[in-house]
This record gives sequence, C-alpha cells and structure tokens, in this order.
Amino acid sequence: MGWWPQLITGDKPHWLKIDFDKWKHPD
Repeated sequence: MGWWPQLITGDKPHWLKIDFDKWKHPD
C-alpha cells in the first residue's frame, strides 16, 4: 500500500472492490 494510490478506492484496491462487487452482484 502506498505504491499504487491511483488504484485505491477508499481503503481497498480498485481491482478488489470490483471483484467484491461482482461477488455481491453476480448479474
């Protein structure tokens, strides 16, 4: 953390947030 601030959204990496959203909303 700190070497990818452009990917951070809130306190989670951007890719992790997307993957988590897909898991929550698989449609």
